[in-house]
Amino acid sequence: MNATSTERNMLDMVTAQLSSWPVAVTLADPAAEDCPILYANPHFEALTGYKAEEAEGRNCRFLQGEGTDRDEVARLSASLGEGKPAEVCLLNYRKDGSPFHNFLSITPIRTGRGRVLLVGSQQEFDLRAAEAARSAERRMALLAGAREGLTRRTGAAEIGIETYRMRSDAVRMLVQTYVQRAQLGGQAL
Repeated sequence: MNATSTERNMLDMVTAQLSSWPVAVTLADPAAEDCPILYANPHFEALTGYKAEEAEGRNCRFLQGEGTDRDEVARLSASLGEGKPAEVCLLNYRKDGSPFHNFLSITPIRTGRGRVLLVGSQQEFDLRAAEAARSAERRMALLAGAREGLTRRTGAAEIGIETYRMRSDAVRMLVQTYVQRAQLGGQAL
């Protein structure tokens, strides 16, 4: 990225706020070759084992591996290619090689100068726990004879996914707010 000092100041203001957020967050530049990560917060480091310096300048696909669902990756790419937000759960790999399910939400945001950045939030998702909760809910419904319990879609897994989505939406809205505040202060990215 060839950033002017104004752009760099703007990015610094936004990333200063993102550094204290309680979820893993990255900013990427889709206009640059291979959509490199511009910023990764400390929670990204804790989740993946990669230091921010190791992630910045690279495409986030470095977290993918043999077990990553290519159909989900294609769905993610198609949505982002259309300029739309996307949510997927990918099998990713930490620096030490250990796998984790990453509930990934990526949202394009437009800055005051029309530049698009991608805000990504990553959260580890325990698929086994979600399936166990779903299975336990089904068993309880059967034991209680609660037919409606079998069709009800408010189980622990669905609530967990909705919680991840709300966090992702909060990340996107906060980044947009920080960008707008910086623009009001005379610094437009």
